[in-house]
Amino acid sequence: MTAAATPFTTTRHRPVRVVVAAIALTAVAGVLALVLSHQALLRAVDDLEAEVVELQDQADVAGEADGALNARVGAIEAGLAGDLDPAALSAAVCPSVFTILAAGEGDLVSQGTGFVLAKDGRRSLVVTNFHVVADRWNLGADDVLLTQGAREYDGEIVRVEPAADLALIEVLADLPALTPASELPAIGDPVMVVGSGASLEGTITTGVLSSLDRELDGQTYLQFSAVVNPGNSGGPVLDAAGNVIGVTTLKLVGLELEGLSFAIPVARTCDLLDIC
Repeated sequence: MTAAATPFTTTRHRPVRVVVAAIALTAVAGVLALVLSHQALLRAVDDLEAEVVELQDQADVAGEADGALNARVGAIEAGLAGDLDPAALSAAVCPSVFTILAAGEGDLVSQGTGFVLAKDGRRSLVVTNFHVVADRWNLGADDVLLTQGAREYDGEIVRVEPAADLALIEVLADLPALTPASELPAIGDPVMVVGSGASLEGTITTGVLSSLDRELDGQTYLQFSAVVNPGNSGGPVLDAAGNVIGVTTLKLVGLELEGLSFAIPVARTCDLLDIC
């Protein structure tokens, strides 16, 4: 009787071990599936949050573009009436104007101003003075940084005209562009300058057009009375309708001099850089 009981007892416990092992494997698989499902859910939530942020950014850009367009219309209407409205004009043009930072040797960083004068929906072309980016260019580099408030854009110097003190920067972003004037204002008409004078971004000054053909160092410039300072270089000079008439490039300085500022005519800029 004892010898018969041994195989009975042994065979009786084997299914229990198999069942326990199967239950354990099933539990592990369930936990693993739950973990994987939770991770997938977290990824889906992250993707959704990223999509919401992107849509919000697009909405903000569209809202700013709409606001800039309305301001532009108001500025044009004021310009057609022969009046220069600095508040309306600055709201219309400032989204197209940037501070340019070009690193030179050591800790030297050249700062100036640039503005968008052409775009194709994928990229924007920014005009500035060559002397703003000269240190960077002469190092054999072509990268610069464009800032506007908290926004930053990487720019690439794609063309330079050192003799004319002009440079062209490409930015891979769709930025609002200013319009070159089809004809220049008359002497005595109001003008406005936008730039980062003395490192103060978005500084607005106004004056009048003083001369259409002032000769300096073998070059012909527009002369105007609006105040400019270091950092204004490369910024736009605008007529009452917000159209670009010139590129701020220099001023005469001295103890008894003031209001003697000069710009490269926009027609010359367009011809040399081949962008208008």
